[in-house]
Amino acid sequence: MSDRNEILRSGLVREDIQRMREYVPGEQPRIPDLIKLNTNENPYPPDAEVLDAIRRRIDGELLRRYPEPTSVALRSAIGARFGVGPEWVTCTNGSDEALTILVRVAVPEGGWIQYPDPTYSLYTTLAEIQGARVSAVPFDLDAHALPLDGFREDAHLTLIAHPNAPTGRAWRREELCRLAEALQGILVIDQAYVDFGPDAADDLVLRYENVVVLRTLSKSASLAGLRVGWVLAQPELTQQLHKVRDSYNLDVLAQAGGLAVLEQWPRIQEKCARVVATRERVANELQRRGWKVYPSSANFLLARPARGSARAWLGSLREKAVLVRYFAGSRVDDCIRISIGTDAQMDRFLSVVDELDGTVTP
Repeated sequence: MSDRNEILRSGLVREDIQRMREYVPGEQPRIPDLIKLNTNENPYPPDAEVLDAIRRRIDGELLRRYPEPTSVALRSAIGARFGVGPEWVTCTNGSDEALTILVRVAVPEGGWIQYPDPTYSLYTTLAEIQGARVSAVPFDLDAHALPLDGFREDAHLTLIAHPNAPTGRAWRREELCRLAEALQGILVIDQAYVDFGPDAADDLVLRYENVVVLRTLSKSASLAGLRVGWVLAQPELTQQLHKVRDSYNLDVLAQAGGLAVLEQWPRIQEKCARVVATRERVANELQRRGWKVYPSSANFLLARPARGSARAWLGSLREKAVLVRYFAGSRVDDCIRISIGTDAQMDRFLSVVDELDGTVTP
């Protein structure tokens, strides 16, 4: 057998793929009694009605067949919620697949993808896979205004996480509108965390033909394990997205879970409100301890420790079975990102912070 270096030198793998760094998702370790605050999952499980709907699809006859290929019932339910027909909706395997589809559809090799910096690191990975050029536009972390003058009007795809990750803050609506009006290409408003704030921009799809909006049920609806998302776009664009969407991309369990969640949406909003209340309490507690905490409209906080480096806090918290996220080499590498858990989990987190205070070194 050939060794790895011989395989790479043989030209079997594209050189640009060999050069790129793979996207690193938040880890899912098996540590006893872990307080897991690193991947922005909802700490509250799905309601019984949702679980029952999923269980009813665990049937031999249903599982032996392929699922409905375009998730037509789910698309209809999503469209009804936003006042449009199913022809405006593309269902996806989480919003990450939606991003992949949009990059395939909109960006030629050597085309431009742009986004604010810092933001969701998968955007860079998708651009590199496509062989696209990237414009990462820095913004003031404290002012948190979209750097409108820094964006290229001719970019094929502009990706805006709203609220932004990992900073957590939503962009102003008038900024999104000005950007949509200035761009020649597609503006993607990636709303993975929008249910934890008051800033939804779904209706901009009706106003601007170059705007598409992404949503996912991973965060707000506690379905990260099923991977259910969608693209909301004008029908002409939706037709093009379906051309490159993977076949049978949502299995029968995901489609059933998604439909059940939409029927229980007021309950989902109640859970989000609980997360928001906990988020604000923890932000205040960290600020009282001297931490710098950025305002958040998401289910996480970006915070700079009062003493000690963020990298050192990552390791010290892990030793106490508390897992948070750290972004090495980024513009926020002096901070840790803290997903919001249950009140009990966050009390444990604050207790560990107090225990470690003064012992974490740079």
